[in-house]
Amino acid sequence: MLKKLWLLCIKFLLINLFLFFAYRILFLLTFVDIWVMGDALISLLYGMRLDIALLGWELLILGVVSLLMRKFHIKLLYQLGVLFTYLHILVCFANIQFYRERNQHFGE
Repeated sequence: MLKKLWLLCIKFLLINLFLFFAYRILFLLTFVDIWVMGDALISLLYGMRLDIALLGWELLILGVVSLLMRKFHIKLLYQLGVLFTYLHILVCFANIQFYRERNQHFGE
């Protein structure tokens, strides 16, 4: 049971990190005229720190939900992980569209 939970967490982290990485590359290719490799790598690394912090909070939420239920329900944790992943995709897409229209980030 614990092995399944660890595999679920690892899959969740890897899929979300890949999605954030692909989003950042797409964002840079879409809106930056001159793409210098050194600057892009620095942007990707700084962005990855923020992504890891966000994923840490999300895993904390999943852990708190598990503790409050006093039992590990793998199906519920998987569904919450899918929900978080869907929200990531939605926010990334909205940010790109918002930046195209208003030339500022979604959160500003």
